[in-house]
Amino acid sequence: VRDFANELTVSKGPLAGQKFNFFPWQWEDIIKPLFGTLKKNGTRQYRFCYCEVPKKSGKTPLSAVLGLYGLFADKEISPEVYIAAAEREQAGYCYHYAEQMVKDNRVLSARSKLIPSKKRIVNFKNNGFLQVLSAEAYSKHGINPSMVIIDELHAHQNDDLYYTLTSGTHYARQQQIVFIMSTAGVWNKEHIWWKIRSIAT
Repeated sequence: VRDFANELTVSKGPLAGQKFNFFPWQWEDIIKPLFGTLKKNGTRQYRFCYCEVPKKSGKTPLSAVLGLYGLFADKEISPEVYIAAAEREQAGYCYHYAEQMVKDNRVLSARSKLIPSKKRIVNFKNNGFLQVLSAEAYSKHGINPSMVIIDELHAHQNDDLYYTLTSGTHYARQQQIVFIMSTAGVWNKEHIWWKIRSIAT
């Protein structure tokens, strides 16, 4: 994962133009345990990650890198990577990071097609795609995610999108990852954010 990430270029902010490097907390607390803890059969032990951080902590670039890894380098057959948020515009932030990273990488851009109007990246080599989704969960049934990235879970109005993307889908994938990046929300024990946060802590 680190080797793949280091081939990507930061597209925005003070580090724009430099090769991507994980912050120490990202590497030690997320990447190493999530991707480096394996079962005896060689598949990942952990398939769910909840990360709550303050704003401006680099969660959007991190999510973009992990989404691209899931699309191009995870050795998944026909991967389906979904980036989901309460609003399509919010989910689009992560897509734009990923899109520019692909444009800036000669190898990735040669094997993919960018469809900005649909916020979709297609990988021709493995017949996979990365797709942005918003909260209209009723239209998302029938998908087969290999990786789900959920942004700002605390902002979701209900739990429809979360459960549509996560309920039962792991049976069709040997090592699907559900990755949630969120800032803190308002305490409400009935909200999906609080339920997931409570499980994680």
